[in-house]
Amino acid sequence: MPRIRVDLKTLWNNRLEEVTKAVQLNGKSVLCAYNAVVDYVEFVNPHLIGQLVAKSGGEKEILLSSLRELDHVENGYEFLSALLHCMREGKAMHFVCKNPALFEWFNKVFSGPDKKRIGGQAGIIANQLCELGANVVVWTPHLSGHLAELLHTTRVRVPVAKGRTLAFLPARKAYEKGAATKVNWIFEFKANEALEIGGKKITSPRANRLIIASEAKAIPTFSDELVPRLPQLGKAVEAAVLAGYHYLDPVCVESGKTCKFYLDKERENLRALRRGNENIVMHYEYVPIPHADVEKQIISAITAEMDSLGTNEVEARELLERFGFKAAAERIHKMENAFTLYLGAVKLLKKLALKRIHLHNLGYHVVVLKKPYRVAPERVRDACLYSSAVGAAKAINKGFVSRKDVLEASRLPVSDTGVNQVYAFASYLITELRVNKDDFNPRRFHAEGIADMGDHYIVVVPAPIVAKPATTVGLGDVVSSAALAAEL
Repeated sequence: MPRIRVDLKTLWNNRLEEVTKAVQLNGKSVLCAYNAVVDYVEFVNPHLIGQLVAKSGGEKEILLSSLRELDHVENGYEFLSALLHCMREGKAMHFVCKNPALFEWFNKVFSGPDKKRIGGQAGIIANQLCELGANVVVWTPHLSGHLAELLHTTRVRVPVAKGRTLAFLPARKAYEKGAATKVNWIFEFKANEALEIGGKKITSPRANRLIIASEAKAIPTFSDELVPRLPQLGKAVEAAVLAGYHYLDPVCVESGKTCKFYLDKERENLRALRRGNENIVMHYEYVPIPHADVEKQIISAITAEMDSLGTNEVEARELLERFGFKAAAERIHKMENAFTLYLGAVKLLKKLALKRIHLHNLGYHVVVLKKPYRVAPERVRDACLYSSAVGAAKAINKGFVSRKDVLEASRLPVSDTGVNQVYAFASYLITELRVNKDDFNPRRFHAEGIADMGDHYIVVVPAPIVAKPATTVGLGDVVSSAALAAEL
């Protein structure tokens, strides 16, 4: 490695520690909605999975099916195919399953999950931000007693309409009696996990997970009682992190209402939040939408009210394909790096009329900011570094991590992957985009990770990589939300 990269790594390591010590989330207020669920976590045992495939009677079919990416999982054969595909590719995947028998089968063959914990973007983000000192308001359409027990006991509050006023109650005093609990089964596997199927060996190149979610019954929107009080709710928080729109069906079975009906309603609700606080930062934490026929409609409608979008590298590629940027998506597929992801992110930023896109990948962040942005790009960079320490701490410690855990994780070195991405990105700007050398200093970019691209800023930030993470579930959500909160 050239000397400049060694020096750069030292610089970024020092900055990671300094920033993490300086950033405090105490007193910052964030609304999290809509999808809080209960996660059943199963740590993949390769030997057991191999046995299940062998006993299935369809070993060859499962192995062949696992070579491609499935678009649905409804039975044990499809589950095993999807899991083998995820492990072979080191890929995270998420499916909504409408077959209750598959969940009964999970309970039987795995003898119940290894662990139960709060899940869903809203639930995970709420608890983690609270552990780091933030005050969080959680809204989920059906808050069951089981869910309420898993939410943070001291800093999570639930908005409750009381006449013309809005009360904020502890979750355990605001849950809905008799509400059903939505459950997701999460199958986590480690890097270098290996199993042999039909004489062929499958080894996972990186740690990741497969999520099989029970069918969602909750519509991602606020209750009729709460709607008149939404300006008050907006006034009470600095930011809103919203997820769960993947729950929307083309037509809701329970109500008979169309997806468009709920999107129109939701857009008005989000505008009501902003009427109460014109400075509120609205962030959409993206989750792939299973219904391709309404996915573009949902994303377009929701991002029209948003400031910011959080996504990973796989999801970014899918979004590009959905909006017709097939060449950009294909380029990422062929050569995934910070530069190809940036080119795609810029297209999405402009197409969706957003102010910010945060794309998190293994070992680095890519953030695109429309100018003028509300804070300096240096603050965004430092917020990403802080969130890297939060993500690393969670990967090491499994559960929700404290400030002490985060400070310890900030001593981990930033990855060679990340530093090399920053280094290479500067070269791409010169060779591919032909940036003006009088205005662009590559060495400064190596050290700062920030470039002024005229109508936007690009921020590329290296991050630590935990070689053998104790968990991967929710890491992207935690990193994305911690970065946003640290910007406030």
